[in-house]
Amino acid sequence: LHGRLEVLQLDYCAKIGDDLFSYITTKCPNLKVLSLRGCSSLTAIKGSFFNPLLEFPCLTTLDVSNCINLNTLQIRAPSLQTLVGKHNPKLTKVEY
Repeated sequence: LHGRLEVLQLDYCAKIGDDLFSYITTKCPNLKVLSLRGCSSLTAIKGSFFNPLLEFPCLTTLDVSNCINLNTLQIRAPSLQTLVGKHNPKLTKVEY
């Protein structure tokens, strides 16, 4: 991952785990588009106990559609314009 990366598509990567997101926010501060469609291993996209919201300062588009095990989405994304989350039967907590 690179600091100037603006678009990251990880669609249908079954091995993407919850622990990846703190790494992405650290290494890709300029990320504008993040697509995680169909990542069935995801259960939570969130920060730590003391800082529960992941920081995505430049993120404008997030797609978490068909992440069938995703139950929590907690991000701070002041530039977010589009959030797509179709077919997420377990998603009960969304905070952004």
